[in-house]
Amino acid sequence: MTLKVLYCAACVLPSQSASSVHAYNMTASLSKYSQVVFSGRFLSTKPEIEKIYGGKNPSYFLTSRWGAFGQLLSCFFKLNSVDVVYTRWYASIFLLFFFRGYFVFEFHALPERSLNRLLVRVMRFLAKSRSVSIVCISEELKNDLVASYEFSDSRISVHHDAANCIRVTDQNEVYDVGYVGSFKRGKGVERVVELANRMPNVSYVVFGGEPFEIDHYRKLIKHNNVEFLGFIDPANIDSCYGAFKIALLPNYPDVFIGKGNIGKWTSPMKLFEYMATKKAIVCTDLPVFKEVLSDGVDALLCDSGSLDQWVSAINSLLSNESLRHYCSENAHLKFKSEYTWDSRAKAVVNSLGYRLSDFSK
Repeated sequence: MTLKVLYCAACVLPSQSASSVHAYNMTASLSKYSQVVFSGRFLSTKPEIEKIYGGKNPSYFLTSRWGAFGQLLSCFFKLNSVDVVYTRWYASIFLLFFFRGYFVFEFHALPERSLNRLLVRVMRFLAKSRSVSIVCISEELKNDLVASYEFSDSRISVHHDAANCIRVTDQNEVYDVGYVGSFKRGKGVERVVELANRMPNVSYVVFGGEPFEIDHYRKLIKHNNVEFLGFIDPANIDSCYGAFKIALLPNYPDVFIGKGNIGKWTSPMKLFEYMATKKAIVCTDLPVFKEVLSDGVDALLCDSGSLDQWVSAINSLLSNESLRHYCSENAHLKFKSEYTWDSRAKAVVNSLGYRLSDFSK
């Protein structure tokens, strides 16, 4: 007996978006416990996509040449052959009218557009007669979802984002401090610039950003202590994590993706990559990060409004190798036990009430 899952994703693969990395890794890990049909917008062949994302994905890739409508239609024709539909794509809620198996919707934020808000209310209504489960990436998001849409608490499970086990082969640690991630508003690249200008004797490296963004921030640096090395494909991510001692996660309370503010709910994959690679982490003390990290145990947490706290935390870790080792080891142990993609996929399936021992691949 084999569990069959249809994973509907609106993202384009390959791309630099976090949603594409999330979808690729979730389907790869779900495939270890089930047969997965991965519906997405694929711009390259499967071997090329696997090379970019750095790992085999046993899922069957289902694509359509007719845009979003064609993709939704392709998913519709698969409904009779699957046990579970798993999605983050609001349009796929229409499938609920025709599907009687488990329908899992994963929220990474509350919907911004009025049509999407309406679709969520439709899903809540259909949940009265359907097997609908909700996944949220943080407790903060779960609480707001219950307050806004009155979903039953029993339908919702919280599963933070995750990362792959990353083996860093070259721990040269040429730089003192590193930042890996996008330059989107609120992600905190500005804080890296402020720190570099305040601490000229500390070396920094930044991975990520578009060329025009890098040019903008490079002009703001006052000293010769920052290297901007651009975007790194997920397959080569291990090469950047060995380059520095301390990892920064300087999110501000407001983080904007498009027009939406996800700062209150975000569960950035980069946090879990930092934990996976045994980095000493300096992180903003936002409530959503405190769901994962404990100050002084597996990270040093700082107020986003206090540059002095960030300077002090970096100096403490640079001057105290024992503290760096203590925090990084604790973070790594927590990652291995709770925050791998495999453990996340298994936990999601278990939350549906399936016993994985009843199914074989």
